[in-house]
Amino acid sequence: MEITVGGPLITNLGAPLPIPNFLIGPCYGVTDDFDITALVNLTAPFTPGLLDLISGVNWVPIQPGIRNQKNSSERGWGLRGSFSIEWITNFKDGLMIFPTIETAGGWRYKWFNPFLGVTLGLNSYRYFGTEPAAILNPFLGAEFIIKDRASLSLKCTVFDCVYDFDESQVDWVYMYKNKTEKEKYGLFGITLGFSWKFGQ
Repeated sequence: MEITVGGPLITNLGAPLPIPNFLIGPCYGVTDDFDITALVNLTAPFTPGLLDLISGVNWVPIQPGIRNQKNSSERGWGLRGSFSIEWITNFKDGLMIFPTIETAGGWRYKWFNPFLGVTLGLNSYRYFGTEPAAILNPFLGAEFIIKDRASLSLKCTVFDCVYDFDESQVDWVYMYKNKTEKEKYGLFGITLGFSWKFGQ
């Protein structure tokens, strides 16, 4: 089971606060290094009629406890690759599909697992426009392992860092602003995560 809360920071209400995305769903381990996930955004229904789902797969070929690190389950390198699709619809204007690939690496030492990575996605709204269709999200964070079944995570992300948000009506927290050229790039965001493993 996975739960994720947070997103890009906004300042419309004063102090910077993350967009309250609340994702929850199961994660099924097919093998020791491959699993399938399905998440639903529970905040999407606050926009009347909106449904937001994410389905994906994760492959972790390098991790403590398997292959050449099988003798050290609490210490070692990790490398993960993921592919996911976000499905959004309001049941009136069709279905929007956002495919995404992600890679991340890190080093675990007992209960502490820092990591960094990047997500590359495609925004179907921009396929035929002048803006870049690519969504590039570099991130870094840390996972905190609680015993063998549970973990907490904190991740800081620069969302959509190649897109110019100058026309946006939302007061985002930007990583780069150029007032002369009216350019605003990179939405800074924070997400918190929790996972729980069932079974053996």
